[in-house]
Amino acid sequence: MARSQTLRLSLALLMVAAITATAFVVISVPAEGQYSPTIPTWPAFAMTYETNGVTYSIGSAPPVTTREVGRLDYQSATHWTDTVIEAPTVPVSVGATSRTGFSTQLRGRTYTESNADGGSIYSDTIDEDTTRTVGSMPPPFPIAESGINTEVTTTTAKVCFLDECVEIAPSILYRKVSGTELVFADDARGIPLRVGESFVVRELHIQGVREALDPQRAPQRES
Repeated sequence: MARSQTLRLSLALLMVAAITATAFVVISVPAEGQYSPTIPTWPAFAMTYETNGVTYSIGSAPPVTTREVGRLDYQSATHWTDTVIEAPTVPVSVGATSRTGFSTQLRGRTYTESNADGGSIYSDTIDEDTTRTVGSMPPPFPIAESGINTEVTTTTAKVCFLDECVEIAPSILYRKVSGTELVFADDARGIPLRVGESFVVRELHIQGVREALDPQRAPQRES
């Protein structure tokens, strides 16, 4: 795929991610004044997930949104690699192409996009104060401090803390006024497992022990 095509696809995905993230981190402000929760720091983890991919149309046919499978290897907010491991072949102006093997990574302030052969097709230096969003991943969310009303549920994801794994893992559900369901791992650091059906985690392997939610840290408030 030519760099211009790849960049356009990447920008489209980042725009979708930004919209999702904006909806994800809205926190209510109580009557007594401004509320400033502490955004949690994610532990290192490896995640396999499904997400919406490229949207395309042929002629006058309705747009088709593809589904992709990605793998995120996350060490920190400035050290991660996100790779498309499964993606359909879609038509382009000449022939067809697939995003399988396409990857993005951040090392410090250096952001890089690479093709399936590992060759760099785009690189940039980001500003130090730029929010580092990982591809289509929603950002960390302070579940306990936000005071949102949640309920305990289960997920189709396999979730592991170190070597302790659960196939149908317990999780935390938050249902927005719009009806969109946000599901988090059963952990205080706001690691997402599902955002509606646009982002669905298959497996999550966390390199650390579970950090328990403490419901006494903040009062429950409607968002």
